[in-house]
Amino acid sequence: NTSPLINLGKANALDLIPSLFTKEEFEVVIPTEVIDEIKPPLDRKVKQMHKEGKILISPPFISSVMNSVIQVAQEIAMNANTWEPKQHYTEAYVIVKGELAKSSLGGAFVLIDEKDAKTIARQKGLRVMNHIDIIRDCVRKEIITQDDGLHLLETLVSKGIKYKPGMLEHYKIVLS
Repeated sequence: NTSPLINLGKANALDLIPSLFTKEEFEVVIPTEVIDEIKPPLDRKVKQMHKEGKILISPPFISSVMNSVIQVAQEIAMNANTWEPKQHYTEAYVIVKGELAKSSLGGAFVLIDEKDAKTIARQKGLRVMNHIDIIRDCVRKEIITQDDGLHLLETLVSKGIKYKPGMLEHYKIVLS
């Protein structure tokens, strides 16, 4: 979804996503609807990664799938007690794309930071990661060092990313 891309972009760590997932194991697919929400200069970085073959950008959803997107957005809104499904369309696009991939490939996971959207995705049987999980797994797979992982977290905090109490400390312990 948009938030993990923005957060990793703020730390100049967007390349961690395709580094973590080899093409032999996974394809990293970003829905066009998510790309449309990303502002410059990050959108140019994502489009460059697409040109380099590091990620795929899926075409816009066809109208027959939009009912599923609207339904998932409503589920997220109800779970969040916002009653504003339109606020959750990009998360819904990601979840529906994940469901389609799961049904055709047998498995899929989604990259989402928002708590309520993650809850709905899990209820639908999808594996869920957030931007910190990407950093953690890159440290575990030795794509980056522990120090680099901690530095990325510190950079995100310095750029204004807020974490719920205790979450950042937990990841600092996991990464050290």
